[in-house]
Amino acid sequence: MNFTFAHNNLNVYDLEKSLDFYQKALNLKVEREKLADDESFKLVYLTDGVTPASFRAHLAA
Repeated sequence: MNFTFAHNNLNVYDLEKSLDFYQKALNLKVEREKLADDESFKLVYLTDGVTPASFRAHLAA
């Protein structure tokens, strides 16, 4: 089955557990990370390596 997705944001409680799930279940890879200036949250951008760069998922924790 082929699918594509547009930008998605998922707020998660356990970033490491969530990353592990998305890497294993959907074969998504970490593209980049950004820590908020006040360090109150971290964004982790995931990619499938195929979908254009303007379409990505990111986890916020």
